[in-house]
Amino acid sequence: MINVYKLPSGEFLLAHDGNPQYKVDPATGSVQAEVLGILPRGERRPREAVFNGAFDFDDDHVWRFLSASQRTERDPVMLNAR
Repeated sequence: MINVYKLPSGEFLLAHDGNPQYKVDPATGSVQAEVLGILPRGERRPREAVFNGAFDFDDDHVWRFLSASQRTERDPVMLNAR
C-alpha cells in the first residue's frame, strides 16, 4: 500500500512503510526521494500533508488508486507489522 498526500506546494508525497518517501511534482513530472527526518512522536507524515488516497488492492484484488472517499487513511507500517 502506498498512501498519497498533497502538500501545500502542489506536490504529492508518496508514503509507504519505509524511508525514504517520494515527492512527485506534477508540474515537471519529477520524482525525488524525500527523507522526512524526525517528525513529532506518532506522526508518519508532515502535518500540512492532506491525505488524497492510496494505491492498494481493492475488494476484487486489483491494484489501483483508491481515493480518500473510497478508503480511509491507513498506516502502512502498522499493516505490515501484523
